[in-house]
Amino acid sequence: MPTVNDVFGTRGRGNPLAYVVRDVERQFKEALTNPVYEAVVLYGTSKQGKSSLRRSVLPNESCTFVTATNRMTREGLYREILNSAGARGKQTRETQKKTEAAGKLAFNPFKWLFGIKTPIDASVEYKRESRDGTTAEDIEVDYAIASAVARKYQEVADSKPIVIDNFHHIERDLQRDLATDIRAFGEIGVKIVILGTWAAQVYLQRLNSDLVGRMAAISTEPWEDADLMRILDTGETLLNVRFSAKVKEALVERCAGSVSLVQNAAQRYLTSLQIVETLPSRRFVDDSRRLTEIIRAMAQELIDTTTERFKMMSSIGEPWIGNHTRMRWLIRSYLSQKQAEFVEGVPFDRIVSGANTLLAREGHQETLTRPVAAPLIKSRMLEEQQKKYQTPIIAYDEFQDRVITVDSWTLFTLRRHRMEICDAL
Repeated sequence: MPTVNDVFGTRGRGNPLAYVVRDVERQFKEALTNPVYEAVVLYGTSKQGKSSLRRSVLPNESCTFVTATNRMTREGLYREILNSAGARGKQTRETQKKTEAAGKLAFNPFKWLFGIKTPIDASVEYKRESRDGTTAEDIEVDYAIASAVARKYQEVADSKPIVIDNFHHIERDLQRDLATDIRAFGEIGVKIVILGTWAAQVYLQRLNSDLVGRMAAISTEPWEDADLMRILDTGETLLNVRFSAKVKEALVERCAGSVSLVQNAAQRYLTSLQIVETLPSRRFVDDSRRLTEIIRAMAQELIDTTTERFKMMSSIGEPWIGNHTRMRWLIRSYLSQKQAEFVEGVPFDRIVSGANTLLAREGHQETLTRPVAAPLIKSRMLEEQQKKYQTPIIAYDEFQDRVITVDSWTLFTLRRHRMEICDAL
């Protein structure tokens, strides 16, 4: 019997049962079967259905799936891909064998002799030994040559597509290398599927112009109101409830095109009514006042969370004027821009000039320049977000020289409460 979480939940490994098929699914399927395309990119702000779309069309058993991190290296990514595909190295019967990790000392005499752990242990890499004494050797491939990795992959996975999730977490130089490497996989018929939170359709082509005409870029946004209504219709049938027209309209209208917010609000709403699983008999649901309270509570949670994130970013750097950092003025300038620009991106120079306007308005003669602001916006901002929260909510786009909002819940909050957040900094 399905639960409310099964139907509307967004945190599971599989898709919610109220998942609906949109035209974007047809586009994805066509791109995967089109031999012209060596890569397919699913892009858009986070929590807007990229992973669900991928799982629906290309489930884990039909692809080799890996998740990128901000600390991942080219070799590390390719090792992960080959291991996930089932590639195995040679086997020996040696025991207690150790390997040298990245040129670092692999033997710790203090631990070996006295059982003392020291920082040197961090660079020790032991090979796993099975009960019969066999030890798995490293996969024999030159990770620096993409074509060699591609051939090794093909040996074990044939032409199964490779999916790289969270591509935006990877450092830009490595993104460039991987965008170039796509050709090596494409030449032997292996498609690369990439998921990222950027806003530009041509993002990957900017990393490698050779991909023009050889890749398909598909946005999971926008969500039409009719599609959000279909999610609620599907949920009604599965849970044996019927939302009133007023409740449905409120859910769709108040969540402003955010599919994950609609799902989250519907789940909270039904749970508050003590509906946690499919009902034995159909129940009409029409408590608009309770829904309003829940949506207000969700909005406040988002305001608090978003404010905390921007406060953290505002603290980056040394104190400058009145114990405030330069970054604080830059963030306030960003939040003061027109809401329509948060997705397309706020030009970097406008953020700097806006910060100087704020400084002058408050009686300060000091000014910010682009060279001073650049490292704060271009690198420190992303580094600190990843360090504390893993996933950023805003990021610098070097191709457009803009700062964009990459998180859909943050975008929802900024459209309504950006000045409230700005005043809290």
